Amino acid sequence: MRLSTTWSLLLSSAGLAVAQTVSNCPAGSDSSAICYSINVPTSSASSGSGDIFFQIKGPTSRSWIALGQGTEMAGSNIFVVYPNSDGSNMTLSPRTGVGEVEPKFNSNAQVTLLSGSGISGGIMTANVKCSNCNSWTGGSMSFTDSSSNWIWSSAEGAAVSSDDTSADISQHDEQGTIKFDLTKASSTSASTTNPFVTTSGTPATPSSSSGSSNVGSSASSSSVDFSKLGSVTMAHASVMSLAFLFFFPLGAIIMRVRSFRGSVWIHAGIQIFSYALAIAGLGMGIWMAQSLQLLNAYHAIIGLVTVCLLIFQAPLGLLHHKLYKSRGGRTAPSYVHIWLGRALMTLGAINGAFGLTLANDSKNGLIAYGTIAGIIYVGYYIVIALTAGKRTKTNPQGEKRAPLGERGGVERVSGSASSQ
Repeated sequence: MRLSTTWSLLLSSAGLAVAQTVSNCPAGSDSSAICYSINVPTSSASSGSGDIFFQIKGPTSRSWIALGQGTEMAGSNIFVVYPNSDGSNMTLSPRTGVGEVEPKFNSNAQVTLLSGSGISGGIMTANVKCSNCNSWTGGSMSFTDSSSNWIWSSAEGAAVSSDDTSADISQHDEQGTIKFDLTKASSTSASTTNPFVTTSGTPATPSSSSGSSNVGSSASSSSVDFSKLGSVTMAHASVMSLAFLFFFPLGAIIMRVRSFRGSVWIHAGIQIFSYALAIAGLGMGIWMAQSLQLLNAYHAIIGLVTVCLLIFQAPLGLLHHKLYKSRGGRTAPSYVHIWLGRALMTLGAINGAFGLTLANDSKNGLIAYGTIAGIIYVGYYIVIALTAGKRTKTNPQGEKRAPLGERGGVERVSGSASSQ
């Protein structure tokens, strides 16, 4: 009995000759691996529309498993499966990928969970018929494409266990891409009702001509090194938070409340250190974005632009300092340096919240981050307001002098010396 069950699982995972399927097990090839199989009836292949069939199967150690049409999450046609509330069958949830957030339920999808689906021997199986997978909001697919683009993902943990097709799902910890040769998934002998079971309702098994089943050779996959992703994500978040929620504001506030000679150089040192943290965080962010195909996400774009613009702050600051000492007041480079710095600091802090959203962080996590960032930046701008116009000094003769931290060899200046 055990041998028969194992043989059935292996055969259904590897592809079914009688149903002419193409299959791929991107994370392995044993009987407990996550595997996907596709079948396109000849009528659908010739007309370019109609029903197609696919099978999603994997171990019950996964919270959910998904297969999607497309090259990335944004605009993809996704099918998520997870155990139903009583564990007697699977719930099929068609969703639309909207980028870096949880896919949304797609009420326009014409999908059916077929017989043969369920949970048995620690394996979840979902046999699916899709009647409008040739086109969806965000894309389309030719049923005769020899290199069709698909994405896959799954999450480890407790089963979703819900009948709700819009149930919240945790962020995936495993994902990749697959290319299926759909020309090898079509056959006139394939069932037009359910290619994954026989007429008696049992899992289909291959005929003697099993050579038409294509595993691996008809599909290629790529995946992410998730052993590093978690630690890199945490390091990226920590480094960027230190830079934009602590060191950048600290260095800026010093320029508002300083009262000792040379504090301008302390300001410069802190900001250079902050920028080094931002560069390190950017490097980690680029690696994650490339790995997860999220370079076009707004968090990644804003982060890249912010850190790249910050590189101009050091030369602008030196020019501002030099002109401030020689002319006794702010010049055009001064205002560019000051306001660009304030804008980029604030944008970096806001982008941190976008990053938490991208990482599908909890609502409490977002609230905590927003509260801390809000206190820091509201406090920063209050300090700016309270110290505006109060940082010039007057000597006993009534002559205004540049703030102490800005003075070098020039002690007296004509005119007013405005504060930063």
